[in-house]
Amino acid sequence: MLLGGCGSGDVQSLPTRDGGWDVFDSADVATETDALPDSSECAPDQHRCSDQCVNEQANDVAVGCRYGCGTPCPEAPDNADATCSVLGQCDFTCRPPFARAGEACLCAATTCESVGATCGLIDNGCGGTTDCGSCSSGACMGGSCVCSADAGEPNGSRIGSRGLGAFTDQPDTTMTFGTYAVSTATDHDWYRAAISDTGLDSNPVIRVTLGSVPTRSDYNLEVFYACDDGVTTLSCLAGSAVGDGCASASPGGDIVELQPDCSGTIYDSGSAFIHIVPATWAGSCSPYSLEVFVY
Repeated sequence: MLLGGCGSGDVQSLPTRDGGWDVFDSADVATETDALPDSSECAPDQHRCSDQCVNEQANDVAVGCRYGCGTPCPEAPDNADATCSVLGQCDFTCRPPFARAGEACLCAATTCESVGATCGLIDNGCGGTTDCGSCSSGACMGGSCVCSADAGEPNGSRIGSRGLGAFTDQPDTTMTFGTYAVSTATDHDWYRAAISDTGLDSNPVIRVTLGSVPTRSDYNLEVFYACDDGVTTLSCLAGSAVGDGCASASPGGDIVELQPDCSGTIYDSGSAFIHIVPATWAGSCSPYSLEVFVY
């Protein structure tokens, strides 16, 4: 606030406060005030506009703020409202969810990744929408691709495994399946292959191959074995040992090969339990291929 009365004479004018967004700086006013001669100081509750002393006014953007000179505040930028600052200067405030960035109001839009959406339109939080893409198959519901249940369902647990049929090591047996699919990011597919050891020269070998994994998805393969009689021990010929089975985690396709031994019995017949689980799932309902080869 400038002190003193309004007088004539050669004085240094204070800067005009209207017409822009310059932040009012009380330090600037103090410096300008100190430079004025006593005879030209303005009265209490007055400030200088050019060569005149004017009364301080109520903060009103329509006519200018407290330390203005009677000029209305400029129009606020998009998504903002003109206002007077606590220091009596023209300013603006951004309307949520917009935030001030210099002389503009900007909004950080919500991304598909931040809300876990893989398809469809989502509210971007800024009054618009963001397109998260479409499903290569299935339907988009709540931002996620939803697939129809395949012919193997329900088979979400080992005890609820889907039977694939009977296999023998002599003669060799091969079966290929191409209609089963992973339908969600948490889908577990379990299958059971009945293995008969009909040969006398060696124990059966079970090779399981997983292929045709959809693009941008990665599925893991595990194969377990349980002897019909005796105690089960395993040799993992391809893949790494995991519990009572073998596992593979190669991106795009997997092979597990194991040879069981049922101690205390002549034949090593039993059940091979095949487990497929997505490490990553890109929303595709396309089926994978599964081959079981026993020899």
